[in-house]
Amino acid sequence: MLILFYSKTGKVRRFADRLTNRGFVCKDILQHPKVEEDFVLITPTYGFGQIPEPVKLFLEDNSEHLVAVASSGNKVWGNDLFAKSGEVIADTHNVPLLHKFQSQGFDSDVEIFIERVLNLGKMD
Repeated sequence: MLILFYSKTGKVRRFADRLTNRGFVCKDILQHPKVEEDFVLITPTYGFGQIPEPVKLFLEDNSEHLVAVASSGNKVWGNDLFAKSGEVIADTHNVPLLHKFQSQGFDSDVEIFIERVLNLGKMD
């Protein structure tokens, strides 16, 4: 499964790099503005649960291939807003929210994400 991500500060990129080290194909949406295959999106959350503008624009052109989403966030914003962008995208596009993780995630977050991506086909 193709993994696409957006990372302004590098934290989500570091999460994606660990997936690449495990054999996943991970690509930055800024370098791949149009895709023609199914993908899982990893996005950060800004401020009070906002989706980054580049992610919004990317999904305008590519949402038909979105199969699931995961999001990064900061728990300082509280549980209701933590990694909220993933919840909003999942609800808006009717796809599963695979995982929410703090900052660049821990190794356990990577393992959870991988397990859930591998089980995507079994969720039907």
